[in-house]
Formats: sequence, C-alpha cells, structure tokens
Amino acid sequence: MTTGTTVGTTTNTDGFRGNLGPFYIQGRYWLFWVDGTNFVWSHSTDLSSWAAKQTAIASLNDVWKESVSCDGTYFHIAYVGASSHIYYVRGTPASDGSIAFGTARDTGGIGTYPDVCASGSHVYITYLSAAQKPTVIRNDDATSVDTWTTTTGFPVLISNTATSECSRILPKSDGGVFTIYAVSNHIKLKTCATDATLGGEESCSLSFDSSSMFDVTGGGIAGVIAFAYRDANSGNMLYRERSSGGTWDVAETTIVAASSSTRPALFYDATSGTVVLFCVGTSTANHVYYNERLSGTWGGMLKAVYEGSLIDPLKDDGFWLNRWYRDSKGV
Repeated sequence: MTTGTTVGTTTNTDGFRGNLGPFYIQGRYWLFWVDGTNFVWSHSTDLSSWAAKQTAIASLNDVWKESVSCDGTYFHIAYVGASSHIYYVRGTPASDGSIAFGTARDTGGIGTYPDVCASGSHVYITYLSAAQKPTVIRNDDATSVDTWTTTTGFPVLISNTATSECSRILPKSDGGVFTIYAVSNHIKLKTCATDATLGGEESCSLSFDSSSMFDVTGGGIAGVIAFAYRDANSGNMLYRERSSGGTWDVAETTIVAASSSTRPALFYDATSGTVVLFCVGTSTANHVYYNERLSGTWGGMLKAVYEGSLIDPLKDDGFWLNRWYRDSKGV
C-alpha cells in the first residue's frame, strides 16, 4: 500500500476532478486544480516532492468549469469565462516545470461543464449549452497554431434532451470524436466527424438512474469504450463495454458490491486491452481500490493503493490514480 503526498491545498471543497490530470510529459507529472481563488498547477519528477503551485488562469474557482487534456506536446484547456462563454487556451510545458500559455480564445460557444480533447491535429470541446443540452465545437486551426477558428458547421447540438450531467468526449482514429452523455437511466453516444456530421445515437439502458455517477474511457485507435457507474440503490459498482464494432454488452457486470464511492474512475490501456477501475471505500473506509479487467475477466479482491483520512468517498478524490497506474505499470 502506498501513502499519499500533499500536492497543494484548496479552500474549495470540489477542488479537483478527474479530467484535470495528472499528466506525464517532459519528464514530469503535472496536476491542475482550483485553490479557492485561481486555477493552478504543480509539477513533480517523482510524485513525492511537488513544486509550489503556479496560476494558470486567475479568478477561476469552479472545478466544473474547466477541463485539461494533453496530446503529448501541448496542454489544451477549456474553461467557462465571462458571460458563460467557452474559452480555449493552449499551454506548452517545459522540462523545468513551467508552462508557456498562449492567448485565451473565445470559441463562441456558450454554456458550462466543458470537456476537451485533441483528435488528429485539432481540438474539440464538448459542453452543456445554456439550455443544458450536450454540444460540441471544433477548432479549424491545427494544434500547432496558437489560434482558434471555429470549424464551419460547429457548434453542433449533440442531443436535444437536457441533462444535468457533464458530457464527455473521446478521440477517434479518423480525427473525429465520440461524444458521451447521460440522460435518466441511459448512457448515450454519438460520433462527430470533422465536418460536423453526427452519427446515429446509440443508447445503453441501465438498471437505474446513473446520470451523475459514471466515468468513461477508451476511444482512439482501438475504438473500445468502457463505462463504469454506481447503482445509487444497491451501491454496486457496475460495468458495461462498447466494442470497436459498436456492439454493447448485453448485461451489466457487477465489479464490486456495495461500494461507498459515488463515482468510479476508469483507465483503458489500448495496447493490452486492460481496463482498470478505481473507487474509494468498499470494504475499508478511506481507502482507494483498483481492479483490473484482463482478457475480458475482472480480478478478485480490489487492491488498496492509498489510505488517508482526507479521502472523501462522496466526492471525486482518487481519480488521479488512473494516471498513476499508467506510469507505474509502464503503459
């Protein structure tokens, strides 16, 4: 079992969530969070000693209003700015732990709960519109150019059904994206092509309303998309998978019974096909556990990887462990 290391502090009770890192680039780990006043980052070479926090975006203190992704060269940040406009800024990390940020660009999108990713050589952002409907927008300028020009045809309304849950986005091998969103007792998926053409809606029915308790991983070249979610009634942590051919698992798989964690965290290794789930609590309070799905079969007992009195199983703590797993396993 490993013990925790303090990265930084925050006065915001929701100071961190899963799409804020950590990331591994330039020989360092990077983590973003809100500290109660600003959106900040820190970096480490060994996960034990962390540098003093630095401000990425000033006066941004709502953890649900920003998202970060890394394409191996740049950090891509989407956030909600003035008048609920969705902004994009690109950051170039250096080996000394600094980040050179470009100019913040108003994408023209209006809404909240952004999620950002690079697919091919372009950036996509999904968000909930002012009417709470999942929407996606695309930068017509390549990631190598520090500008934003919205691609013709974007933003695109993904669904005409309102939802309170963040929509999610994953890259496709053809330069488009998968968009994922939850409505009532369904997780839904649509593809979005580079020319704003949407694919047909796929819908995976669940045995309960999990609209605020799911995580998703995968996409990319493999095309496999994995979902995990918690049954609010039984507390069971459940799993479902969509194959690269678009076929959904017929039935939900119970990974662990009566988990005390409200949100799972998933990692998918496209090389080996391994899916890893992280959650907080289960058989022992204040522990983070993980379980591996190898060759289509989940393992036995969940393995504790962290113990700490500050872990709150009712929040999103522990999400960063999917990145820890990747680097510790060399995947």
